[in-house]
Amino acid sequence: MGIYLYELRRAFCSRRFCLAMAVALAPSLLQLITGPLAYGFGEIWARWRSGLYGVTPPSLYGTWMGGTLGSVFSELFYVLAPLFCCLPYAWSLGSDLHGGFAGVLVQRCDAKSYLRAKSAACFLAAATVVVVPQVVNFWLSALCVPILSPDPAAGMYAVFARSAFSELFYGWPILYVGLYLLISAVIMGLFSVLAMLLAIPLRNTGLVAALPLIADELLYFALFCLGLGGYAPSRVIMPSQPVLGIEPMWVLAEICFLAVASAALLYRRIEEFEVI
Repeated sequence: MGIYLYELRRAFCSRRFCLAMAVALAPSLLQLITGPLAYGFGEIWARWRSGLYGVTPPSLYGTWMGGTLGSVFSELFYVLAPLFCCLPYAWSLGSDLHGGFAGVLVQRCDAKSYLRAKSAACFLAAATVVVVPQVVNFWLSALCVPILSPDPAAGMYAVFARSAFSELFYGWPILYVGLYLLISAVIMGLFSVLAMLLAIPLRNTGLVAALPLIADELLYFALFCLGLGGYAPSRVIMPSQPVLGIEPMWVLAEICFLAVASAALLYRRIEEFEVI
């Protein structure tokens, strides 16, 4: 248990974690200023807020960073999510190995506990960096615009009939938001663990953080050519769903694939450590 707490302290009580959180919060707060804050208090949007002429006033579920399709800052946050999730701790295993610190830790506990603790800390740090900016944006947006239940007839929401979980969005929107927060936490957490376990040969921590972003964009391009761009990790976590026709079962299948791949690679790394 001690090694788990030690790795969690290393992951969360570090300058890199604070830097990653600050960088991830930047587009979240910029979207708040240019979106919900402007809609709630800007004079130019006064008529929209009043609901005159039968116009539906702005709602939290259509203006927060996960509910907008036209905000450059929302797009920036989700596209850069693979970078944000790898900044806090995905570099740590390679750094420990190259610096010889991994050998010291393995002498005090077995390799299995060390690698499991390292993976758990990496997963939780990545999930936190991706989820907290969304929660902060959602909460602050709720202070600016009313929490109106979304109406499909209004035509002002980014979730359509062919969108995944659309019935949940129009029936229980807060559960829809919670579901996508969970999806983003799990996918980006597993993504960072894979990056950590694959990036052992790399000595440059910046490269370890940047390569997953490059890989995600290449995967998005390849899937986009097949008409499946919405299943790239950075796009599947978007609550606004820029690509229609995403199937919930395929989202679950993608999560299972990432989980199995992470577990298999972790098991292989444990075997390699035990041989050493």
